[in-house]
Amino acid sequence: MYQKPNTLVRAFLWSVACAVSSGLAQTVSPTLVGTNLWYQMDGAKAGALRPALAEVGFGLIRIGGNGYNKTWPGDAKVATWCDYVRGLGAEPLVQVSALATPEQVAATVRALNRREGRVPVRRWSIGNEPDLDKWPVKRVRDYVLRLAEAMKHEDPTIQIYAPDLAGPHFDYIDPLVGGDLDITGAKLGDVFLIDGITWHRYAFWKDFTREEAVDRVEAAYHAPIRRLRARLAEADAKHGRAGENALKWGLGEFNLHVVVKPASNPALYQAVDGAGVNSFLNGQFFAEVYGVCMAERAEFAASWSIHESNGDRGTTDFGLFDGPWAEARPRASLHHSALVAKYFKGEYKTVAHALPEFAAFATRNGEFTAVMLLNKSQRKSRSLTLAFDGRQPTGSGTVSLASEAGASLEARGAVARTELPAQSTRVLVFDAKGGVVRQIDYTLDDAKAGRAPKEQVFAP
Repeated sequence: MYQKPNTLVRAFLWSVACAVSSGLAQTVSPTLVGTNLWYQMDGAKAGALRPALAEVGFGLIRIGGNGYNKTWPGDAKVATWCDYVRGLGAEPLVQVSALATPEQVAATVRALNRREGRVPVRRWSIGNEPDLDKWPVKRVRDYVLRLAEAMKHEDPTIQIYAPDLAGPHFDYIDPLVGGDLDITGAKLGDVFLIDGITWHRYAFWKDFTREEAVDRVEAAYHAPIRRLRARLAEADAKHGRAGENALKWGLGEFNLHVVVKPASNPALYQAVDGAGVNSFLNGQFFAEVYGVCMAERAEFAASWSIHESNGDRGTTDFGLFDGPWAEARPRASLHHSALVAKYFKGEYKTVAHALPEFAAFATRNGEFTAVMLLNKSQRKSRSLTLAFDGRQPTGSGTVSLASEAGASLEARGAVARTELPAQSTRVLVFDAKGGVVRQIDYTLDDAKAGRAPKEQVFAP
């Protein structure tokens, strides 16, 4: 049961909040929470899914993928999809084909950015998963720079991301980012051609256990992201890129798995209490990935994808909705995406804890601090003490989290105690004086029953 903090604790939090707010802010990108449009988001399907998608608050929706790379749908069609994305409150990211000519990509930029009455598309990418097709690195470098030059010549204000690799494959990244086949120093006049590096990441490419899925984020995401950011920093230093010109990075696609066969083990790969795309665990996985991307300053992380394969839980269904579009039900992945998009804005704050099968992260936005708690354990509830404590070894500005065994944290000013059931997610929103103003809970049972997260609002 959640216990609201007393007056003494509120005063403690207020003093800590004032102390840490003067530190160097690490701002969460407003386009962080993203997804992929994929094909045929038109007509009745687009209309049916619009209300639920608009409620999420996506910052970015990518219009791309291998199909777009091989068969461009046409500038007019892409323009209608950009309008749909903006109607959801998100910004579009448009991928052009690696097989296109410079004249073709310039015409696309002109059609979307220089026609009267159209809002220009600011974020673009080039190509899709050339490493999966085993294209030589030099071929990738050549088409990226050739097409980027034509696009920036048409509109030098756009941001271009490349090469949208199928994974964090450093045999491509190392030469392309500051190496002997560098794309990060090339310019058109005073304008850098490439603004950021993108890649895709699916945690599993084969059958896996639930236990493996619970602990996969560090190896699959955090470790390679840290290495990528180190490489970006080296390229920035080499080419004098700083401030707005510093290299950015983003995930063009992500999900828990790809190329598994759900029918081989439906209890694991298809059930809500399993570990597949349709599972509650995948929703928590989405939230944890977004937390990692906040920590590592991602511009965006776009899940694959809104809706595909009729939501059939099969081999090629990686959507946010379960079942056919006319009766589609939001999955836990969509609900967790919405929680992150709605409550986690402003300054990122690190969270310290030492609990297995557990993840947490936090942000501070104006006078409010939001903390997400993810208990991934199948059986263990968590009795937790939350405290804001700038003296923690993870650094000033840390939101500290410990189990009740960490009594020393409580002695330094516990903010709240909360009991977190097994397989559940909780968001707590604190005001500047340490009062909890909102509590949002979402559990495995909710997901099984098709219920949305439950929100409680408290008086200040």
